[in-house]
Amino acid sequence: MADKREILNVGGMSCEMCAKSVARALKTLDGVHHVKVELDDDLVEVDYDESKVELAALKKAVEEAGYDIV
Repeated sequence: MADKREILNVGGMSCEMCAKSVARALKTLDGVHHVKVELDDDLVEVDYDESKVELAALKKAVEEAGYDIV
C-alpha cells in the first residue's frame, strides 16, 4: 500500500452541502481513505493509496461533482 496525501484547491464550494458533495465524490473512489474539506480555505485534503487511484482520478471526481480544481 502506497499512501499519499494531496491537498486540492477546489473552487465553487460555498456551503456545507458543497463540501459534503465533494467529499462524497472522492470517497466513492477505491483507494481513498480519508477526506477533509476546509470550506473557508477552499481546500480538500485527501489521503489515498496511489497504487489504487491516481491524482487525475481525484481531480476528475471533483470536477464531475460540479466543482473546479484551481
